Amino acid sequence: MEDEKLVAELKAKHGSIRTLIVPLDEDDASKKATIYLKKPDATSRDMAQKLAQKDSKLAIKGFLNTLYIGGDSLQLVYDSDDAMESLSYAVAELISVQRTEIKKN
Repeated sequence: MEDEKLVAELKAKHGSIRTLIVPLDEDDASKKATIYLKKPDATSRDMAQKLAQKDSKLAIKGFLNTLYIGGDSLQLVYDSDDAMESLSYAVAELISVQRTEIKKN
């Protein structure tokens, strides 16, 4: 119930939000962190893509630091190799945008 209230407050303040449930330990499925992110914009996407060319962990941290609006501490995630590895897929998905549909008439 507390999470629902927090989500409602974050949505009211930030509009569309993203909830990430991040596994902290590959060997213990009960260890998870929940973090809330605001919707990525062009600036945050560009930043993450540029950083990813140099260092993927730096890109993940920069992206999360820019978009983080609540939930568990990001340090929990940063201290877990399992979490950082799983986040690489989530960040890649968040960076991507919807494709425009092209129809030939």
